[in-house]
Amino acid sequence: MEIYDVQKTQCMQERLGYSLKKIYQMIKKTTSRVKKIIINERAQGFDKFKTFSNFGNRVSRNKTELRRLLLSLKQKNKTVVGYGASGRARCYQIIAS
Repeated sequence: MEIYDVQKTQCMQERLGYSLKKIYQMIKKTTSRVKKIIINERAQGFDKFKTFSNFGNRVSRNKTELRRLLLSLKQKNKTVVGYGASGRARCYQIIAS
């Protein structure tokens, strides 16, 4: 089974990016949209391990910095409130504990 076509679906907030709706079929034929996305992803380095390794390193650094900040605020008896994105707020809460 191969990807035949894709469509970008915008998230509610543009800064969160987009998702890809993929359409599969058995024959090996793709639309120009699939080819454009592959070219774009290769141009951004998504076909290289190093891209994802660097991303993982940035995530680790950000987690460490965020944890340090939250612990510092906790020591100062400050309050941190998560509003409007309860899932993300919960992630921050887990990182800080």
